[in-house]
Amino acid sequence: MDRGRFLGWRDLSGNMPVCVLGAAAKRELFGFNDPLQKTVKIGLRLFRVVGVMEPKEIGAAKAFAALRDLNSDIYIPITISMIDFQLYSQQAVPATIQTLEEMWRKMRTRQARDKSPVTEIIIQVASDDATVPAASVIRSVLNRAHRGIRDYEIIIPAELLRQSQETQRIFNIVMAAIASISLLVGGIGIMNIMLATVSQRTREIGVRRCVGATRWDITWQFMLEALVITCVGGMIGIFAGVGGAHAIAEYAHWRTLVSVQAIIVSFGVAGMVGVIFGLYPAVRAALVDPIEALRYG
Repeated sequence: MDRGRFLGWRDLSGNMPVCVLGAAAKRELFGFNDPLQKTVKIGLRLFRVVGVMEPKEIGAAKAFAALRDLNSDIYIPITISMIDFQLYSQQAVPATIQTLEEMWRKMRTRQARDKSPVTEIIIQVASDDATVPAASVIRSVLNRAHRGIRDYEIIIPAELLRQSQETQRIFNIVMAAIASISLLVGGIGIMNIMLATVSQRTREIGVRRCVGATRWDITWQFMLEALVITCVGGMIGIFAGVGGAHAIAEYAHWRTLVSVQAIIVSFGVAGMVGVIFGLYPAVRAALVDPIEALRYG
């Protein structure tokens, strides 16, 4: 509960016209106003609001996302529901909660003759392994009860979860491919920048070689420069990514998560790209002949 209370035994036994609103229903009907003790018209009956449910995140239960948005539900006493479905007259509804089970049995008998108001049945099994076998049995029972007419649908959460995981796997592969292409393009750009730098600083390389710098020193110099460029770009990308995630969460109301591990891995990958694509320009700079380099330019 977010505020107020849920339905109680007195509400059921006394046929009290009260209701509890889901978060989306409350927002749709009352906006930012307090809905407690106010009335809502459902059908031809007025209900007094006694509680509001907390927002339920659909993403936390993806397997049931295809069923309905629980935030849009409105909860009313089952006794009132039976009256509104014309399963009982006002006088026929039991006055005490002790007879609720008997009323339920009578309602099932009445449903055998009249149109049933039941539109959805949720069944819970003892373990995850029993979900698919139970669905097979339920399907057989419904086929016999409906005389082979497929006017119903069975939704198995395990299958929905499996489909969700498969979709997530494909999404991860696509995102990895896009990231790989981006890294390749960025690495080629870094390599071109470093090659241009080597060409512009050929005379400098020759001077350093003449005063005692080894090829290894030249290699380390240009490798370090390439690493600095990629690290600076990686920091800019991290700040842009964190800021973009917060902006999406703020304006699009999507749940985003930026972990420290992701930041560390992304920064490490940026440095690795700098090392890999900066190696060729660094080696090329180290192999420049000092005499030719001094005559360059």
